[in-house]
Amino acid sequence: MKLQICGIIMAMANEEKLLCRLDQRVEVKLTDQTSPPFKWICALQCYTRDECACGTGFKINFPRVNYSVVLTAAHNLWDKDRNKFVDSVTLKFPEEPSFEVHGSNLYKPDEYRLIDDSNYDSNHDYGLIFYRNERTTSDGFGWTTQISDEELLSLTLIVSGFSPETTPPAPLPQIGNIKMKTMEAKIKNVHQYKLDYLNDTTSGQSGSPVYYQSSEGNWIAVGIHIICGADNENHNSGRRLDLQVIARFARVMDCRKALQSVRNAQAHICCERYSRQLSNGGSVNCQYDALGNSDKFYIYPVAMPSSLATADILLQYLQFVIESVHHTNYFIRMTYNSMEKKYREGGGGKIQILYFSEYKITKKEQFYLHKKSNDDDVYSFICVDYPHYRIRVGAEAVTQNKPGAVNCQYYETPTEKSESYTEIEFQNARENEEIRIVNIPSALIV
Repeated sequence: MKLQICGIIMAMANEEKLLCRLDQRVEVKLTDQTSPPFKWICALQCYTRDECACGTGFKINFPRVNYSVVLTAAHNLWDKDRNKFVDSVTLKFPEEPSFEVHGSNLYKPDEYRLIDDSNYDSNHDYGLIFYRNERTTSDGFGWTTQISDEELLSLTLIVSGFSPETTPPAPLPQIGNIKMKTMEAKIKNVHQYKLDYLNDTTSGQSGSPVYYQSSEGNWIAVGIHIICGADNENHNSGRRLDLQVIARFARVMDCRKALQSVRNAQAHICCERYSRQLSNGGSVNCQYDALGNSDKFYIYPVAMPSSLATADILLQYLQFVIESVHHTNYFIRMTYNSMEKKYREGGGGKIQILYFSEYKITKKEQFYLHKKSNDDDVYSFICVDYPHYRIRVGAEAVTQNKPGAVNCQYYETPTEKSESYTEIEFQNARENEEIRIVNIPSALIV
């Protein structure tokens, strides 16, 4: 659908699709749009030469980056005719001035490409807008990559987005006047990359959040709306938020870090050898001012509460993974089965790096980051699978010619596994288990 307005062609990302003969969406009142979750949703106008496509985006809470992070559909950002990003995107959040971002602040995965003469691969139809200006904030939706298919099928999902709802010859409203509509409905099917649901959608809602409200009151995104169902289908579809999506975003926003021993600041955790055999893995040690590819990691969460969550949860009890920069899909994991269940000097067990082709990690590759209270960058890394154990760095004897051990150390408390990180009370770490997360300044990786 294209509209000719003042010499600019206005293009809808998708043709109108309603699941019922009667539109069951509810218009969100302007007074409600200034509160969560609606205040985190923005209208998009994506400009290419003399054309403008309308869409929707939404902010997520993403820690330890200096950007605001907006998710949307890749097809909102990609000019298929010219095979490049659109020239600019105008964003308009409720009750805020509109502003513009350009191609250098846009991302879509390389896999989003033509798979036949006319169709792009919808399994990779996700995109990112990241910006830094006077409105930069981490405020946004929570999200999770760690929800099972069974849990998803039990949810009532919400899809909220902006819809111009105009047809020729009616003019397209100004971006600040486009209506926001929302609807709750049951999820229908869950696939590896997609979610099918019964929510009504129309043109302009591509890129809308697919989300639910948790029992704690957090608004949690689980997908990005991308597809209005075909005429013979009775559902619409969204791209599922999985760890692959978050890992790509971590690269784009340059979440590269080094892990430095607090006890010996010249000792950095390094990955020595790699193996694609999951049973074998690769070795991890600490080396003297390594400064090579082996000592750099992407450190990012597998889930986040919304920005409404209390600060102690946001800063201290998040679950993170540690992925090698040099080798994609390689994650640090803790193997504690050979470690005695009592404290002993020197630690025990193994820290390995393992390959996961589809990002299908386990809780052995996930870590709580327990923050040292008086230092913003010092943490101990606690295994989510069994929170008695922390990564230990044997850095005291490391020299230029002698690496040190990296293994795991047992702590007496907590005395039991806990399914909820909010219920765990961690002991303060000893110095060998204190690790400084060091930023590595560099140009953006796109």
